[in-house]
Amino acid sequence: MKLKPIVIGLAAAVAIAVPASATDLFMADQTQYVAPAEPGFDWQGFYVGVYGSHIPVLGETAVGKLVGGNIVLNDLILFGAEARVGAVFDNGSNYSEVAALGRAGVILGDRVLLYAIGGVDRLHLGGGSYVVYSVIGGGGEVGLGENWSARAEVTRQECIGTICPLLPLGTQIIRFAGAAIWHFD
Repeated sequence: MKLKPIVIGLAAAVAIAVPASATDLFMADQTQYVAPAEPGFDWQGFYVGVYGSHIPVLGETAVGKLVGGNIVLNDLILFGAEARVGAVFDNGSNYSEVAALGRAGVILGDRVLLYAIGGVDRLHLGGGSYVVYSVIGGGGEVGLGENWSARAEVTRQECIGTICPLLPLGTQIIRFAGAAIWHFD
């Protein structure tokens, strides 16, 4: 009978093939689950926040609100613009301030931003008088959670123009600031 060698050949082929399939299935069960990578903080877009600052040489403290927007290039370089409006408390006197600032920075890792900042800060002294300061400095910001970030910055401010009632013309002022910021999706 010619059927017997064919059946034996098929049985041998199945016997060789089945252990290979079982090994493949066993190995598939041994692979480890890899969780998807958590996306980095999204610095792109608009944001709002609150800030506080202190100028030791003047004994001046300020608190206020800020609003701004960022553009991110190649997930690495950030350019932004920001406006701040706040109240300034100086040895029993109260003033208001308005600042227009620009930022340029670099994004490090998933959640860290280092930046340079510059612009102008207008301090309203009341009665129609004001002082304008140039602002230049730098800071760092850390993404917290999905939409929140925290910021710390140091700026140098210098009175510009001819009227500087608080300090002599050309006096450099160091300002320390911090902020809590909400980034819109």
